[in-house]
Amino acid sequence: MSPSSVSLDANPLRIILALVFGAMLGGALLSAHYSISLYQILGAGHFAEYGISKTLGVFVLASGVWFFCLLVFGGPCWYILHQNGCRSWSSALKAGTIVPFVALLAINTNLFTGVSLVRQSSSVHGVWHWHEGYMTTAGWLNALELSTIFAIQGGVIALLIWRVAYSRVS
Repeated sequence: MSPSSVSLDANPLRIILALVFGAMLGGALLSAHYSISLYQILGAGHFAEYGISKTLGVFVLASGVWFFCLLVFGGPCWYILHQNGCRSWSSALKAGTIVPFVALLAINTNLFTGVSLVRQSSSVHGVWHWHEGYMTTAGWLNALELSTIFAIQGGVIALLIWRVAYSRVS
């Protein structure tokens, strides 16, 4: 990632606003996915009665989780890029896709080992994801799929954060 040719800088207020807006966008993306799934399950009548309040709850919770993750994972990454002069939108996009992908894959695969500390087994719709403490092929594919979905969301969020946080220096 090469330093940006345009002189950009961020101030503390813009950084805080960028994190808040990024977390809210993350919450909105996740709650939209939840809302669509819930609508398909409940149908229009029950969704109007039960789904909207649940979607708002998911939005609040997901926004909080995104804010925490942006601070813990994105903050140090952004700081390193910023200090090294990598302030372009493409640097933000790369970091915003790579960091969530790697972090979520590490979490879902027990630090990329695919081995659990306990001899657990779990399945989804009859397909084993973990069997006797080891990830199955379906488990690895599911972890990759989930990591990819969050990487795409992370890239979109990173672009929003970049746009809000940085302004041109005159």
